[in-house]
This record gives sequence, structure tokens and C-alpha cells, in this order.
Amino acid sequence: MYVNVGEMLKLKNMQHAKLVAGHYGIDRGICGVNVLEATDISNWGRSGEVILTGLFALQDLNEAELANFFEKLFGIGISAVVVKIDRLVSHIPRQIIELCDKYSIPLIQIGADIKYEMIILEILGPIVHHNISLLNRYYEVHGEL
Repeated sequence: MYVNVGEMLKLKNMQHAKLVAGHYGIDRGICGVNVLEATDISNWGRSGEVILTGLFALQDLNEAELANFFEKLFGIGISAVVVKIDRLVSHIPRQIIELCDKYSIPLIQIGADIKYEMIILEILGPIVHHNISLLNRYYEVHGEL
């Protein structure tokens, strides 16, 4: 892990973000970012990911299904959920806040003016840089041998 949730909140595009719930998970490491388009998180979610969402995929879930979804997020090891407040939602539903607190999953609210691609680039930049450094070191060592 190259950055944690607390460090992510200090990124330029996250300076107006608000940590709404899951404060105890602030030290969770991040190794990737994904956009939530479907609730079958077990099929595509990975430990250490930050999930970006406008809550569209969750809007038709009943209370039990929503609870089951967040239990799966916890089981997978999702690092944080970032909710974009815009056309679909004007606030984060209380049950989602409570579930994030229950599982210590940081729940972060961002405004409509923040683009997903900017968050993704800022989070993945240090990870890609680290991997490039590792590859360069590998080639150096390989060349010496």
C-alpha cells in the first residue's frame, strides 16, 4: 500500500471532501480505485480499493440488501467509499452512514464539481510511480547480473 485514506483526504482534489463515517478506518491502505456500477462487488472488488459512487447502483436495494452489500465490502477489505453528491442524491442515506461506522469503512462525501478521473489519477499516480521504480530497479539488478 502506497497511500492510506487519511493521506488521500489531503490530495488536491479531495481538499473539500468530508469524512462522514468510518473514522476508525482512516489508516486503511489503498492500492486501487474502482467505480461502483453494480452491486456484485464479490465479482470485481479487491482488498485495498477505494470505491467511487453516486449511489445509483444502490438506490433500489432494500435495508437487508444494503446491509449485505456493506458486509461484503468489509469482508473484501474495501478501504473507503467516496460518494459524489450530485443529480441523484443530495445527501448520504442514514443507513449507509451507520453501516460504514459499523464496519469502520471510511465514507467520504465529495461535491458534484469533483471529477472521478482527477481522484483516480491522484490516487494511482504514486502507485504507478512506485511500480515504475521497482521495474527500473529490477532492470538495473538484471543488467548487473
